[in-house]
Amino acid sequence: SVGTWSGQVEKRNLTLRESSLQFLSDALGLPLKLVQGKIEKFELYIPWQSLLSQRCVLTLEGIHVLCRPGDKWDFQLYKNRKLSQKQSEADKNAILRRIDTDKVDARETQKMSYKENLIKSIMENVQLTIKNFHLRYEDPYMSNPQTAFSMGLTFESLILGATNSKWEKGFVSLQEREKMKKSFTVLEVQGLALYMDTPCRDIWSE
Repeated sequence: SVGTWSGQVEKRNLTLRESSLQFLSDALGLPLKLVQGKIEKFELYIPWQSLLSQRCVLTLEGIHVLCRPGDKWDFQLYKNRKLSQKQSEADKNAILRRIDTDKVDARETQKMSYKENLIKSIMENVQLTIKNFHLRYEDPYMSNPQTAFSMGLTFESLILGATNSKWEKGFVSLQEREKMKKSFTVLEVQGLALYMDTPCRDIWSE
């Protein structure tokens, strides 16, 4: 069910795109191919009437991802993507500097300031909750022709959210954050486990 304007969004049985693992491939510098990926439940709470005093909550349940070695690593494509990301960041900073130096109508400046503060407040107060996560990597005789192996990461729950300077959970206003002169974020993980099996069979792909 979807009720965006009521503040509640819910989706079930979402399928991940192959590009979903691109950030992980870039981070590891390794080609990865998504074999199977799904999210059993997606929930988003947006307090439209209180965006400057209440946090948005994103909850993901039942994330299952199976990946394998991808095709030959295209270093040039990887390099071009990184350069494009740097250029986008540079363009963004240039626009911000131009806004600071150009003469802008006071009313427009006030509108932009409110919008920027609103977006910043929302992003810095989002609470992320992930339940029942399983990432599995299977290598069927590609890295080692003699032995197939698999490795994986699982956890029961993960909660990531902002806190005040006393590590108390809750909404943190921009004014309070400016007084603290730093951000405080707490990460809670339960049931974390890493595993590696060798030899292994293709558990999910059978």
